[in-house]
Amino acid sequence: MPPDGPQTLTDWIAYLHAAAATPKTSPDYAEAREAMSQALRHIHALNVAETQAEANQTYKPVGAAPAAGLALMRGLSLGTGEPIAGLGSMLTGGSFRQGAQGYREGAENLDVQHPTLSPALELTGGLLLPAGTIGQGVTQAVKAGVPLTLAQGAGLLGRGALTGAVTGGVSGFSAGGSDPGDIPARLAAGKSGAELGALLGALTAGMGAKLRRGHVERAADLQSKGTARAIQTARLAAYEARAAKAVPQPSDLRSQLMAAGVHPENVEAQLARQARGPSLVRAAPDPLDVPTYQRRSTPIPVPLSQRPRPGHPIYTEGPAPTRSAEVRGGEPLLPKANPTIGPVMAKLRQLSPSQLVEAWKNAPQELRDLLLVEFQRRHITVPALGIRPGLLGG
Repeated sequence: MPPDGPQTLTDWIAYLHAAAATPKTSPDYAEAREAMSQALRHIHALNVAETQAEANQTYKPVGAAPAAGLALMRGLSLGTGEPIAGLGSMLTGGSFRQGAQGYREGAENLDVQHPTLSPALELTGGLLLPAGTIGQGVTQAVKAGVPLTLAQGAGLLGRGALTGAVTGGVSGFSAGGSDPGDIPARLAAGKSGAELGALLGALTAGMGAKLRRGHVERAADLQSKGTARAIQTARLAAYEARAAKAVPQPSDLRSQLMAAGVHPENVEAQLARQARGPSLVRAAPDPLDVPTYQRRSTPIPVPLSQRPRPGHPIYTEGPAPTRSAEVRGGEPLLPKANPTIGPVMAKLRQLSPSQLVEAWKNAPQELRDLLLVEFQRRHITVPALGIRPGLLGG
């Protein structure tokens, strides 16, 4: 018992227990009974005074903005303001309990006036520091396309657990127990907070690494696709530029056709066809090429203007001489060789495969037929341009 006698509620409770422990056979038993009555009266008075003080206590109003700032700072400092206030009270002649109790009452004042804002911002501030530290470690460890080794994964989880343990231990010690001056209770709370913080820190690091892995891999995939599209766009632009330079002008095409031995009367028609571009209108099919389900002996209904004359391979209107030019109307049975094809084919055989492909892109249909013959002769296939074996029926 202190020299001046019991002062606080805890002192009077200890005084009561000491008096109650006096046996009946002791000569001080009667004095002990009086001491017990005195202790009970003081305990009751202190309880009533504390209850009355709490009932009469008035809180100084605090605005939302200051309360938000104070709650956020309290969270960022992990609640260390309470033990710091206790130490400050000890340095100024008071006790640790008085300084810590004053800080706790101020914090309770904020919580009473702002029951939602203050706890939420305090929790946010308390999570910012460990979350930022763990997130920085995860960002440095997880890279796109680089798997973590077992040692790297264990190190990442260990650093997360250490960060959580330090944060939880400091926060638990700062919060303490019901009695702000009970240092053993603060140490026990710090130990529990460190254990829980280590567990949560390791789990946070593991989940963060998993989420970071998915994010960086998706970002790398998008970047790779964007690079591929940029390369394709650049290649297409370069190809279009080369193709534009390779398109022969009408004057150049005329000289090329004349040099290839094309008959002069066909030059103008080919130039006009080149200017019009490829036609999208399909020619009407030849009735003789349309399959039917008629018997071979059944005559095919053909317009008079298209009926074969004597000497035609499918002429069926009766016997007729096939050796007479007059009967055939001067039409030869077999086509004659075109004298202009030979020189053109000779020039095509001298071109390289790349030159043949470039010539195909802007060639008229008559020249494309000859290019197809040369492609098949060399077994050249360009699927992108529709050049494949069997295009001419081979």
